[in-house]
Amino acid sequence: MSSLSQRTSRFIVALLLVAGICRADIILNSIEQGQYYDTGDSNLPLIHQYGAGRGSFDSPVANNLFVFNLSSVSDPVLSAELRIESNWYFSADPFETYTICDVSTDLISLMNGFGGISAFNDLQSGNTYGAIDISAVDNGTALSILLNAQAIQDINNSLGGQFAIGGTVSTLDMITPRQEFVFPFTDPDSPSEGVELVLTLIPEPSVLGFLLLGCGMLALRRRRMR
Repeated sequence: MSSLSQRTSRFIVALLLVAGICRADIILNSIEQGQYYDTGDSNLPLIHQYGAGRGSFDSPVANNLFVFNLSSVSDPVLSAELRIESNWYFSADPFETYTICDVSTDLISLMNGFGGISAFNDLQSGNTYGAIDISAVDNGTALSILLNAQAIQDINNSLGGQFAIGGTVSTLDMITPRQEFVFPFTDPDSPSEGVELVLTLIPEPSVLGFLLLGCGMLALRRRRMR
């Protein structure tokens, strides 16, 4: 490889490294979290526990929700993950699958507990954002769910506003009802306890300016070496 090619390759690698450094992570706590049951009832707006599944054989099924305020986010989002504290796991099965999805219910109605059975169904349907298997091994840990491309697109479409995620235990035994419950005993008084949305941003002006400057320097170097 010629010395010019080597220098060019090194410059490109350095350019990419600095572009990577320009990425920034922002952590957002939820502004609301809660449950909707298959009866159409909800614990919102007064109680903020977000357990999901069935607490006992004769209890209603609960889906949960998390709402985040994106008003402070203006740069494009490259990736995102949802972090949830897993305090206890109640199921005879070795694991349960917890799946998250988009939310189309009006957020004011949803957060005030007025969504009814349609909100319960909404929290377990639509576009899937990701999933994770939860077991007793996870007790006392923070679970991380990497959000997929659909979620990233929806987050970017919601910048400056609010963004909601619905969650459900998608492995419930609907034939023989029994206890299959995740995230029990969460704080009933806090709308932000134990849940975070971590966004990786690319500060658009700085990255664009750096890349344009780098391309200009590269073109000038090539011209001088001719």
